[in-house]
Amino acid sequence: MKTRMLVSILIFVLAVLLFSSCATTPRIIKPVEKGNTDKVKRMIDRGVDINKADYFGITSLMHASEKGNIEIVHLLLAAGANVNASTRAFPMIGFQPDYKHTALMYASRFGHADVVQLLIDEGADVNASTNFGMTALMYSSGEGHAKVVQMLIDEGADANAHTSWGATSLMGASFSGYTEVVKILIMAGADVNAKETGSSRQKDPSNKRETALLFASENGHTEIVRLLLEAGADVNARTYDGLTSLKLAEQKGHIDVVQLLREAGVKE
Repeated sequence: MKTRMLVSILIFVLAVLLFSSCATTPRIIKPVEKGNTDKVKRMIDRGVDINKADYFGITSLMHASEKGNIEIVHLLLAAGANVNASTRAFPMIGFQPDYKHTALMYASRFGHADVVQLLIDEGADVNASTNFGMTALMYSSGEGHAKVVQMLIDEGADANAHTSWGATSLMGASFSGYTEVVKILIMAGADVNAKETGSSRQKDPSNKRETALLFASENGHTEIVRLLLEAGADVNARTYDGLTSLKLAEQKGHIDVVQLLREAGVKE
């Protein structure tokens, strides 16, 4: 799970880093990036195409959302920016990148709660997903933005949406140790026993097909382990190669987690 999630995020960040150097970048992008509100307003008044995207399909609204510039986001939306526009595929030799990112995903990934709310109010699809299945909720959960996670849940985000390899928001938060996010997701009905499928890369040794509990145990997140067990997580779930949460915790020396798992009746 972690390899696939990291690859998806890497591609996401790569797109952010590369769009400014693309030869086809629309002129409005630069002032948006720099936060030059007055210039953006003047360009809008002159009739610039605010929905024109660069080579990767990244629009001015996506840039403003990623930067968290609420004033410019307001201006663009008022001028007719497409709130659900998404990035497009671009060729990479031997690798299929993740695409179809939206402005809401950018804002959620970087924790800009005010922008997230504005985008939702203007009709952003909270359950839109990339071609790998990543959603705004997954991005915010994996980065620990509890306020954004709660906002997305309140607006109907699916707590059990999963990627093409079976990863969920709860797995991302459990892996990274974001206790408050885990609490929110469990309250929202996230499946504590969901497991990675590994369907697209069956023989990848890094794909252990773990559950949220296995991730939390392996990384020593004691309170999250406790929360997951209280919510009904299977203490005896195993990775693809047969390792239990107990074995993973023992291998990493997480004594408190080991004790907690034994109290929960894990099989030795």
